[in-house]
Amino acid sequence: MMDNLNKEIEVTVCVVTYNHKDYIRKCLDSILSQETTFKYEVIVHDDCSTDGTTDILREYEKIYPDVIKPIYNQENRYKLHIAYYANIMFPLAQGKYIACCDGDDYWTDKYKLQKQFEIMEKNPNYSLCYHNYSILRDGEIVLRNIKRPSVQNLEEAASDFSVQTTSMFFRNPHVCLIPSGFTFKYRVYQFFWALRLAEFGDIYYIDEAMSVARVHAGGIFNGSDNKRRFQMSIGNLQNMIDWYSKGNVQPKVVKALKKRARCAAKPYIVSAAKHLRLKELIEMLSMVVSL
Repeated sequence: MMDNLNKEIEVTVCVVTYNHKDYIRKCLDSILSQETTFKYEVIVHDDCSTDGTTDILREYEKIYPDVIKPIYNQENRYKLHIAYYANIMFPLAQGKYIACCDGDDYWTDKYKLQKQFEIMEKNPNYSLCYHNYSILRDGEIVLRNIKRPSVQNLEEAASDFSVQTTSMFFRNPHVCLIPSGFTFKYRVYQFFWALRLAEFGDIYYIDEAMSVARVHAGGIFNGSDNKRRFQMSIGNLQNMIDWYSKGNVQPKVVKALKKRARCAAKPYIVSAAKHLRLKELIEMLSMVVSL
């Protein structure tokens, strides 16, 4: 990956979009409005949008040809279980650092990149820097009131760590964060590769909201029912348990992840029991027992 590095580009911003015509302008404008002392590029992965998103991207590509670098897929990659960020975009990143922003989200601080860049430059032992964010639901913006330790190592992050893609800023990795041959049954990847970054250094948290994540029916996770959200949440943790059991073996990390998975399963199991969805309940309990 590092062969792609361009000394003139310090940061690569990766954006994934699919049918975000109502949101993508705000996303891109929030990135283009960043005030920095360095040069950055923006790679936008359009997964065969059918609602006009592609036309908007072509418009921005024409206006900002040296910054906006779209990828126009001819086939939907989500259906193929391909991790857009880790498998497609990160290998193309020319920057020393990588930042991410989903196409339906946006940044709210014009100095976000600069702040994270300076922290990472001053602390070479950090592999990832992330920050707090707000949630936009039904037209109302609500700040997440969740406290995190300023610094966490791999084991600590496995036990108590959550990250929103739009807040992430990290060093361009030397390896593919999704190992070759490692498949995902449930397609939620970012927590996996975020935790993998902790293998290379500590994770730093900024308790400052610098982005907004939209919660809407079109989202992959929030647009799913209780059973599907359970499958994605626990399935993603199962992927990490498998990796740290068989790949980069970390017994303490595995123990922390199993405990975390059992805790994460509780609200979904309670919901299934409350509404007497017995088949769903049995499937959930079976999945948790197998951890």
